[in-house]
Amino acid sequence: MQAGRLSFSLCAAVLLACAGLFSSLSASADYPDKPIRVIVPFPPGGATDSLARVLGDFMSRDLGQPIVIDNRSGAGTMIGSEAAVNARPDGYTLLLTISSLVQAPHLLSNPPFDPVEDFTPVAQLVTTPLVLTVLGESGIETPQQLVQKVKSEPGRHVYGSYGAGSSGHLYMHAFTEQTGLDWVHVPYRGEAPSVTDLLGGQITGVIMSGVGALPHVRSGRMNALAVTGPYRMPAMPDVPTFKELGYERMDNRGWFGLFGPKGVPAEVVQRLSDSATKALADPEVVQRIENLSLIIDPLPAAEFAPIVKRDNDIWSAIIKEVGVKLD
Repeated sequence: MQAGRLSFSLCAAVLLACAGLFSSLSASADYPDKPIRVIVPFPPGGATDSLARVLGDFMSRDLGQPIVIDNRSGAGTMIGSEAAVNARPDGYTLLLTISSLVQAPHLLSNPPFDPVEDFTPVAQLVTTPLVLTVLGESGIETPQQLVQKVKSEPGRHVYGSYGAGSSGHLYMHAFTEQTGLDWVHVPYRGEAPSVTDLLGGQITGVIMSGVGALPHVRSGRMNALAVTGPYRMPAMPDVPTFKELGYERMDNRGWFGLFGPKGVPAEVVQRLSDSATKALADPEVVQRIENLSLIIDPLPAAEFAPIVKRDNDIWSAIIKEVGVKLD
């Protein structure tokens, strides 16, 4: 009698497990059958938000469901990222973010998530370099000339970035360590005030976004000395990469990527990745993205995931070396 009850319980458990599996498979096959929320960890109006809305317009038509952009800014992208990581892994809550995903957690003593283990990469979308700039009238045209200038006047120079622990700060730390410069880092609350001070002659150099630097470089008010990443920026083809010039740890380019929480079914990831890739080949989408001075560089999940892990390892090491914490 007892064996019979055990056998019945075992069969019931197996049936429940199978029912759950078939339900999950059915849900994946029908995906999507309701609106998709895309969390953007920045306020409306910036490059990440603009990219999300451009892609959302196309992908909503392609997927047959509305895509709702949910701006969750604050705490250096951590508020939006944490909201995404705690969502159900069903493909209906996604995160469109930048490479700060693998930087911000390392700036906290007790980060609420692991950027590699707790997210499902869906696709890399676009990339963007940072540009080391100086005042146009300074006469400095190469990183080596900048190094010579700063070394000739020790203790008199400062450089700016768009925030402590930002990519700009960390790249410039790597540059400073390799060149042995004696200058001071000034972290600004965003890129705009650092540009104002550079153009006003209050600081010597700024490392900044390509989209922010481009109009000032074209007008001659700034000189672009070098760009981060593995290859030159199409909008500034005459500006060399740091890698070309022999500098190390300056060759990974900032990415914009689409993520889900850990555990999103592979079929759903594939559906989303295919839709995003299709969007990035559409002429209208391409034009709108190029207007943001972003470089279209799509990669599927299988190729994007190793990049996320590599960049996480690189940035965690640099942040530990710098010793910066934001809490």
